[in-house]
Amino acid sequence: MARGVTINTPSTPAVERPQGTFGHYNEDGSRYLVCGLVPLDEFYSRYEEASGLTVDAERLDYYRILNCYQIIATVVGSAYRVVRLGKSHQDILLARVKGMAAAVADEMLTLLRERI
Repeated sequence: MARGVTINTPSTPAVERPQGTFGHYNEDGSRYLVCGLVPLDEFYSRYEEASGLTVDAERLDYYRILNCYQIIATVVGSAYRVVRLGKSHQDILLARVKGMAAAVADEMLTLLRERI
């Protein structure tokens, strides 16, 4: 079962919205798609079918939290400096990436609260 938060907006009914930065919602906004392709539960099922391995939810939670921490540390620690010094041909992209730190920090906070 995918973890997430319930969001209720005037345009959509209350739906379960998994936290995530690497995907998007389907056309009607009702389901989060991993990498914009398939729902999380189907993604896990297909992985298990293709690999013959079972998905360890606790281990995945650990690595999701670790990945969030790594993204935040990397972005906060280097994106501003790289953009400011102008030493990259991707200055605009890196400026946008710096803005991801807050979204990823929110995702990490949600994951940690679920574990406590």
